Amino acid sequence: MLAIAAAVGYLASRPEGWDAVSPADRARAEALFAREAGRIAGHPVRISCDTSGTRVGFIQDADGVAEVGGSEAYLVPELCDALYQLSAKQRVPSFPRTARALAVLAHEAWHLHGISDEGLANCYAFQSGVELGTSLGLSEDEAHAMMRRQLATNAADSANDRRYLVPEGCRDGGEHDLDPTSSRFP
Repeated sequence: MLAIAAAVGYLASRPEGWDAVSPADRARAEALFAREAGRIAGHPVRISCDTSGTRVGFIQDADGVAEVGGSEAYLVPELCDALYQLSAKQRVPSFPRTARALAVLAHEAWHLHGISDEGLANCYAFQSGVELGTSLGLSEDEAHAMMRRQLATNAADSANDRRYLVPEGCRDGGEHDLDPTSSRFP
């Protein structure tokens, strides 16, 4: 009985998620996220996973934050872990969470690029999230499916804050279509 209690105690105290990722792997992952976000932003950036919870998360009620036109963004650890699982382990433990993680990283990268409008940053993020997803290990079809889900759930996800609702022109061939030569949107 004592052995069972010890095993349960050990399992309950084991770190999980982003907390279970070694410091060296965290640093490599954040560097990878920064390279990918920098590609969208158009300049070098830094991506940090806010384990302190002082910049994003419950206190700030945001999954990510970036200064418009700046060089640094912060993501909640849960999304960092989803991106890490995808890029380092080639795992998608949760389709919705991985899709959200890609969209948030791309969204913050668009803020770093200089886009201040939240809805437009979402529109561009859902489109550029496809390439981001494939760069981190998804097939193109999986990445498109994830970003189509993000676009499809945008109205419901934005119900409490309409600033995040994508603009009318966020559609195939619309004024905010980043690749009007392609019929695949996002």
